[in-house]
Amino acid sequence: MRKNDFIRIGIAFIITSALIAFINLASNFEVDNRLDGMSFALTMIFGLLGLIMTIYGFFTK
Repeated sequence: MRKNDFIRIGIAFIITSALIAFINLASNFEVDNRLDGMSFALTMIFGLLGLIMTIYGFFTK
């Protein structure tokens, strides 16, 4: 993949992470703690993966 592809995919992962976090706040499920933990884990995974891919895209030749 090219440099621009890593940057675009990384930004898409960061946006997805923000959307998951926003949906979790908007729905405010207090019934199921497991769903809340899973949403937090998905937010962290997508956010970190997007950050790593974006940084890698910026610093590659």
